[in-house]
Amino acid sequence: MKPLSKEVKRCRWKTIGHILRQDRRNDCNTETLKRKRKKGRPKTTWRRTVERERRKETGWQSWEEATATAANREKWKYSAEALCATRRVEDS
Repeated sequence: MKPLSKEVKRCRWKTIGHILRQDRRNDCNTETLKRKRKKGRPKTTWRRTVERERRKETGWQSWEEATATAANREKWKYSAEALCATRRVEDS
């Protein structure tokens, strides 16, 4: 069984794939919302988490690269699964 954190990451990247394949007129992933955070709220947001994973774990330097990969569903599925893969340790 996969750890919950890996399952959440897998679902997040599957959703991102759907968003990237949508019609560009309905493009909400490039908007930046300017809101003031209440004191004590965490600075880690869903968007910041995704940006960090995109750069460090996937190697995609831009969203254009990710969009090109998402256009090919099989390639995207393989990339999302590889991103969330866990190594199984065999007992000796």
